[in-house]
Amino acid sequence: MRHFEHTLGDHSDQHAELGGVSPANGKIHSWRAEEITCTRQQTPVREDNVSSRYIVITGGPGAGKTTLIDSLRRAGHACVDEAGRQIIQDQLSIGGQALHTGDSRLFAEVMLSWEIRSYRQASQHPGPVFFDRAIPDLVGYYLLLGQSVPAHVTAAARLFRYHQRVFIAPPWPEIYTTDSERHQDFAEAVRTHDAMVAAYTQHGYELSTLPRSDVGSRFQFIEQQTAAIDDGSPRSPRPSCCAHEAAAAD
Repeated sequence: MRHFEHTLGDHSDQHAELGGVSPANGKIHSWRAEEITCTRQQTPVREDNVSSRYIVITGGPGAGKTTLIDSLRRAGHACVDEAGRQIIQDQLSIGGQALHTGDSRLFAEVMLSWEIRSYRQASQHPGPVFFDRAIPDLVGYYLLLGQSVPAHVTAAARLFRYHQRVFIAPPWPEIYTTDSERHQDFAEAVRTHDAMVAAYTQHGYELSTLPRSDVGSRFQFIEQQTAAIDDGSPRSPRPSCCAHEAAAAD
């Protein structure tokens, strides 16, 4: 693995995957990442040949990470979609309660099961696999809600490991928008970002902040940082990222 440049950056700046309007209890826990003591897990972190190929892109909502994932997929990379927005769409279509605005704990359980299944399915892909959020995001979700992280969620974050370096999209007010599934304001998006910083740091990951730039520049940043991650399997040449892709809106 070639050494990555550590670019944790300023996390105080900065679909609906972890956001949305306030949950059923009407409260979203408000805190800053720097107010939490972020410690590494006591259990030594072991990175095997599989987990070292699993690359996470996380952050708050509306920061451009899903646009980046879509760009990576079009260029031929294996990518795993984020669970939250798809679950919300499904639950709304059937009148289910596994929603951030409904039963937030049930929503978290469904997301956890989805993410574990996605983790297992990713093993069929050779070379790097890019994840739009991952299991440690569920730890961040409980922190965002101001609730204790259940023991089984902590166990999942310890057991299912990803590459040590995690990319995080910082809050970006200039591109932030709401939609039919993303209702939270920008302040809550910032709190979500901070919760992810705390969650991944607590579980022994190192964060690399994506630049606030167009999707083409972010694509090149990711490609450069992950160029050495491969299992040696032959793969088809990838087309370069489309030059006309501009604003990295989520």
